[in-house]
Amino acid sequence: MLLNIFNLSFAIVFVLFLPGFVITSLLITNNWRFSIEKACLSFALSISAVPILIYTANKLIHISLTWLTVSVMITVIIIISIVVKQFVLKKSLKK
Repeated sequence: MLLNIFNLSFAIVFVLFLPGFVITSLLITNNWRFSIEKACLSFALSISAVPILIYTANKLIHISLTWLTVSVMITVIIIISIVVKQFVLKKSLKK
């Protein structure tokens, strides 16, 4: 029972919040602290980005949808966003 609650809470954060939060931090470059607006924007971006990615991968690349492939796709979104954010930060610090 406790493990199911942990899995559900981790899945909600991983699917419905984290991808949007990383994309939001990539798009908003100023020192915008964590607030309710950023949380709502993160939630909205996650709800829109994750299904689009999954649908595109399923229809164009013909990847079967399992929990593993969906987790990998979400992880790839997060990693790419973090790498781009670090690249932009390094480039802006050099100027």
